[in-house]
Formats: sequence, structure tokens, C-alpha cells
Amino acid sequence: MLITLRYSRKWIGGRLEVPLAESLRIARDTGALKKSDLARVTFDTTVQPKAITLPTDATLLETAIRQLAMLANQHGVPLRQSYVRLTKSAAMMAGRCARTKPFKRMNREFKFLRNRLGRLIRDIGRKIGADEGLRQAFAVA
Repeated sequence: MLITLRYSRKWIGGRLEVPLAESLRIARDTGALKKSDLARVTFDTTVQPKAITLPTDATLLETAIRQLAMLANQHGVPLRQSYVRLTKSAAMMAGRCARTKPFKRMNREFKFLRNRLGRLIRDIGRKIGADEGLRQAFAVA
């Protein structure tokens, strides 16, 4: 929800006038603002909507799988399967289902992603064994 200045005047109340007046006084005292500049003041209260994508469960799970596979590749840990290609399509399907409301299908994709992440974690745990250097590399911060 976007809050513009027009809608937030009641929410802000009179608390906005004091900082505005003080900043204008400081600008005038330092010479950055002339008295003739204040003859006409225009406020632009338009708000530009941002294209922000919030992280969902599916994208977080897919990112975790991708990062673990990349970390295992960097440290030379051989995996049975990285699941990167499978989880990419599953995350896309979960996002599509979240928008169009077939929640059973969406929950099935979430379960698929959680299972693959668990498999990957267990596989990495088996492969690194007692190697302390690799345990430190894969330790949760």
C-alpha cells in the first residue's frame, strides 16, 4: 500500500511543520536559499510505484538449494544430484499457483522444494563427513 503525503497528513499531524521550517531557516542562514526563492513554493506529492518482488517461501527455498549446490561445487564436494534445474521450475509453478489460487498444487510444489532441500543437506552432510574444514565452510552463520 502506497502512502502519499495527501493521505498521511492526518497520520503525521503537525509534526512535519517544525522540521520543514528549521531546514528552511538553516538554508536561508547559510545562503543556499534566497528570500526570492520562497515567493512561490511547489510541492510534488506524486509517488512512483516500485517494481519490488517480495521473497516468498518458494523463492527462498530455491535460492537455498542453488546456493548450497554452488558452495558444494566450489569446495569440490561431489553431489548425487544438485536439483537446480528441477527446483527452478518448481519455484515458478509455486509462484503461478499462488497468484491463481490452486493452493493444493502450490503446497505440493512447496513440499517438493522442502524435500529437495532436505535431500541436498543430508547428501552434503554425508559427503563432508568429519572433515573440519568443510564443516566450517558449510556451517550456518
